[in-house]
Amino acid sequence: MKHKATEWKYLRELQFDKDLNKSGFGFWTDKLRVVSLMTIMIVVGGVISLMSLPLESQPEVVLGIWAVTTTMPGASPETMEDLVTKKLEKEISKIKWIDKMTSTSRNSLSSIVVQFKAWENVDNVIRSLKDSVDTAKKELPTDATDPIVKEISISDSPFWTFTVAGNYDWFKLRKYATTIKDELEWMDGVSEARISGWSEEEFEVAYDPKKLEQLWITPNDADNALKSNNVSFPIWNIDIDNYKHILSVDTRYYGIGEIEEIIVSKSGETGIIKIKDIAKVSLVAKKRTSLARTSVGWKKSEEAITVSVIKKSGWSIVDLYENGLKKMEELKWKDIPDDITIQTTYSMADRIKLDINWLTHDFMITIFLVLAVLFTFLWLRLSLIPTITIPIVFLFSFIFMKTFGLTLNFLSLFALVLSLWLLVDDAVLIVEAFHKYQLTGKFTNREAILLVLRDYKWVDTSTTLVIVCFFASMMFMTGIIGKFLFSLPFVITIVLLGSLLSSLTIVPAAILLISGKDCKKLPNWEKDCPEKMWFFAKIFDKILNIKPLLSLNPLISIYEKWLKYVLFTKKRMIIFLVWIFLLFFIALSLPVTGLLKSEFFPATDEDLIGIDIEWEAGQRLEVTSEQAEIVEKIMEWEKEIDSYSTVIGWQTAFGNSALWGSVSSDHLAWITVNLVKKEYWRQEKSWDIAARLRAKSEKIKIPWVKITVKEAKSGPPTWADLEIQISGEDFTTLDKILADLKPIVSSLPGALNISTSRQAVPFEYLIEFDNNKLALNNLTVPQVAAFLREAVDGVETTKIFRWADEIVVRTRMMQDSVKTMNEIKNLKIKNSKWQLVFLGDVINERLNKTVSSISRIDQKRIVSIMAWADKSTNSTQLLADFNKEIAKKWYELPKWYEFIVGWSNEENAKSIQSLMIAMLFGLVWVLMIMVLQFNSYKEALISVIPIPLALIWVFIGMTLTGQSLSFPTLIWFVALFWMVSNHSIYLIDKIKLNRSAGVEFEDSIHDACVTRFEPVLLTSLTTIMGFVPLAFTTSIWASLAQALVFGLMTAGILKMFVVPVCYKLIIKR
Repeated sequence: MKHKATEWKYLRELQFDKDLNKSGFGFWTDKLRVVSLMTIMIVVGGVISLMSLPLESQPEVVLGIWAVTTTMPGASPETMEDLVTKKLEKEISKIKWIDKMTSTSRNSLSSIVVQFKAWENVDNVIRSLKDSVDTAKKELPTDATDPIVKEISISDSPFWTFTVAGNYDWFKLRKYATTIKDELEWMDGVSEARISGWSEEEFEVAYDPKKLEQLWITPNDADNALKSNNVSFPIWNIDIDNYKHILSVDTRYYGIGEIEEIIVSKSGETGIIKIKDIAKVSLVAKKRTSLARTSVGWKKSEEAITVSVIKKSGWSIVDLYENGLKKMEELKWKDIPDDITIQTTYSMADRIKLDINWLTHDFMITIFLVLAVLFTFLWLRLSLIPTITIPIVFLFSFIFMKTFGLTLNFLSLFALVLSLWLLVDDAVLIVEAFHKYQLTGKFTNREAILLVLRDYKWVDTSTTLVIVCFFASMMFMTGIIGKFLFSLPFVITIVLLGSLLSSLTIVPAAILLISGKDCKKLPNWEKDCPEKMWFFAKIFDKILNIKPLLSLNPLISIYEKWLKYVLFTKKRMIIFLVWIFLLFFIALSLPVTGLLKSEFFPATDEDLIGIDIEWEAGQRLEVTSEQAEIVEKIMEWEKEIDSYSTVIGWQTAFGNSALWGSVSSDHLAWITVNLVKKEYWRQEKSWDIAARLRAKSEKIKIPWVKITVKEAKSGPPTWADLEIQISGEDFTTLDKILADLKPIVSSLPGALNISTSRQAVPFEYLIEFDNNKLALNNLTVPQVAAFLREAVDGVETTKIFRWADEIVVRTRMMQDSVKTMNEIKNLKIKNSKWQLVFLGDVINERLNKTVSSISRIDQKRIVSIMAWADKSTNSTQLLADFNKEIAKKWYELPKWYEFIVGWSNEENAKSIQSLMIAMLFGLVWVLMIMVLQFNSYKEALISVIPIPLALIWVFIGMTLTGQSLSFPTLIWFVALFWMVSNHSIYLIDKIKLNRSAGVEFEDSIHDACVTRFEPVLLTSLTTIMGFVPLAFTTSIWASLAQALVFGLMTAGILKMFVVPVCYKLIIKR
């Protein structure tokens, strides 16, 4: 065959350069013991690092999002907005690093969320934020609490939730739950353990209004007595005789009897008025703000205490979970009775262990398939080198992952799988070239490997740097998505650099260790090898020189035939390129026309479903609990539901949206549904079960209730799939806009769970003061307001410290005396002249329309309408359909009102834009490296032409298989691009090498293509086989794997025609 003649022409004229003995590569080939020691250090360090890497379901991300929370009891949303939120926003907005600021003002609560620009210094950010809050704090009302500044983190969501139940009263059960909570919080790595659904005890002092009036006592008099008699303080030291004694006062009280005996005042000359004369003292349950129930094994739900455990950043969820179970076993031996039932309702550790086991299983299959391909098509000697180097480079990567604080999660594992191709390609490149140089019989093994390193060091380095540029640029993606994906390009970059180091040091050393440093590849081993190497050479000759099972020569011959046909005339080459670019534009039209659907992150079959229940604002907790039981019945007869837990009075963000925190209110409820693990026996997909639960919930007829069934999603944090926000100031106008938009959103195909940020609330009673009557009756507004607050809701007067517990003493009027507004107005308040005045004489009430909350973005009021996507659509499509409907209806907003794209849609757009910018910078660096490598603009341009053409069969294949074009698929495109560019560089470098050896122009092209066809085909086959297991897993992995498989099946072959055609057309002889 002609290509063998041209190939051997370069090798026939090749001579060993003795200067190579003095090169750096000569050092590594002479000091094999140093390389062996370095390899052992990498293996030991890698194993230690691997054992200590935290196991996570997803990467830990520093989001750069902070929350500022302030409370002011009794304040309406409008009051919180005017007196608290606006003042804080005004100061915070002066910080220059702010990307976005949102706020919500609710009854008694102001919450401001500040998102800073990516990659800003955390210390500067938090210092500036706290300084701004401290400045604004001076302007806040005196009864507002100090604002709390807290970082929002993905790890703030519980990784473990369990219930505590038993045949005990709530106080006793709470004691046991608190014991467990305290022990868990003492564990290293646990940030917090939260308890919900329990009753905390407090002392209630309920004043009798009639007795207060008869004995001429005010609540304020009794409160002062309770405070002044609950003190303990030192006076001083006193010297008596030879000793120094401490003088102190301690009048603290600890029980009901002691509280009842506290003296409030005297009656006449001899009478004494005590607390028991004017009030009833009792130990009661603190007003409950939440209830919890759980059901396991399809039983009726029972009330229980729910404990949610949150970890600190950087700790392994699996280790914390296992240590927590051991801790509770220890508690059962000494502090917790045997009849207390502790039931895990949710554990992220279980899912992580299953995912890690699954990924490890697939990873081992991948390694096996890759090695099987190598052993099938290569000599055993050549196949052993990748077998040795792959685990060494991976262990090298684990050292850096541990050093830089990364965790072992699905993204980092995926990066290792993705890097497998380059490890094989780098190793095969060196061993195959060594094999050919060795076959000449002119060089010892050491000389042959030094020549290979001389000829291939720059092309190997440049190809690695090209790939590093592509992926390293992704590390600078901005936004939450960029931070979430950071570990993927980081791990790939480390593996690539490790692979380069391995191919230039460990691979040559391994070749010499296996083949012998001073042997020549001649038929008679005994004659040509030193006596001390003869025995080993003979063994290696028999074992390591096992021939490949199959040969690629038939495929090479077919390729050579078609290559000659295409390169025969200029006309054929132009026709070939026309057809290729025509297919390229057809493929690009698939996503544009909608034949190839797109979505940001594909839906995944998770083990969790959330049910969000919301009633009319203002509904009492007990009523919410009763009606939630009706909703719980939709879980009956659902055999693929393992358990569920219900929290009344609390609503949490779900799944990967948990970073947005939780909302507490009596009219809210949340049900977490745990499905049977799909690895066990569950057959249905989570979205099918959610659809059935959604259909059942729609049949529930409860007035004012809104039930939303949500599936958990994997990937980076998200919110609603579609969120349209409208900014403006007047709520009447905003409500009208929402009323116009809701039918439009409801009509969108695939839109589910449509909701708005505006909620109907009961009218509030607005107390109005008659200033003239207040003056005539010697009363003030603060005096009456404080009296009203204590009478209706009670105030925390003092605290009793009993052992480790802190128990509140709350004073209030007897509840029977303040059930209606008339009873409240009949209460009497003492004025400054010790006269009793009816409240009804100085106040009036009226019903006032109010709102449940007020949201703002960048200091502008906003309302929003949200929707989630079903399986048939996605967030991108929903937004596109919404824009079409708005354009079709010619809908225009009033002046000074505007649309704002919601967080998810905005973040998606930012992420894609950021990726495109990163890729643009990466491409610029790639071109610079190629120009340096080839010293030619034309050859550099030819090397990148095949890159976009790789999309042809990716788009066509994904369309035929029904896969969606998603953000993770874009990551695959990057991987596919560098695979294509890698082979193109090798091909052009080989052409230049042939031409420099005096080979004819056309023969140089022909020989380079035929010579490189085998390694290109081999690396493509190994990569395809490596990703076959992933193509049959979750939808995210399947779409990624199928994209790469489709691309490699065609791009690898396509570039072997495109590059020579373009080279022959563009480069002159």
